Amino acid sequence: MKPTLDTCAYCPRLCRHVCPVAVATARESATPTAMASMARLHRLGKIDTVTALAGTALCSGCGACERHCYHQVPFPSLLRRFRAELGVQPPEAPGIVLVPALPAELPRFRTCAEGADGADGALACCGHRDGFAEAQPEAARMMAEAVARHFAGQRFSCASPSCARWLAQHGAQVVAPTDNPSA
Repeated sequence: MKPTLDTCAYCPRLCRHVCPVAVATARESATPTAMASMARLHRLGKIDTVTALAGTALCSGCGACERHCYHQVPFPSLLRRFRAELGVQPPEAPGIVLVPALPAELPRFRTCAEGADGADGALACCGHRDGFAEAQPEAARMMAEAVARHFAGQRFSCASPSCARWLAQHGAQVVAPTDNPSA
């Protein structure tokens, strides 16, 4: 059986703890289960398109839920497809940039593009991904601040220069690849 958003709508929120938006915002409406339920309600004709779009807007598309999912549901791509059906074009995925290695002594924030899944208690996404910061500024700010709190004021590294700048704007003491003194 091919997984659908209905699979997530009936799931007991098993991926909630790895979703960086749900963790940072502490909003039940940001869980993949809640967003899948909104899509299901729209398909059943229970809610209108505007409500369905608003109810599915808090996904950053980082894929942490998918990597953690027992049922291997490709939630971000299913949600993008649903939103495209409603007339919302998803932003293009950014290219992955190869960067020089950073000093090993610095703790590391692994970005969603690198496959961080949040299972270690850290957030997998800083909120800067694919225009999420522009679409959901409050949630994205809360995500960046949660990463900064996770590192409790210590310097850490991030492989993505744009994410590193975003995190620095929100109080993190982050070292970007271009700041690497050994590079």
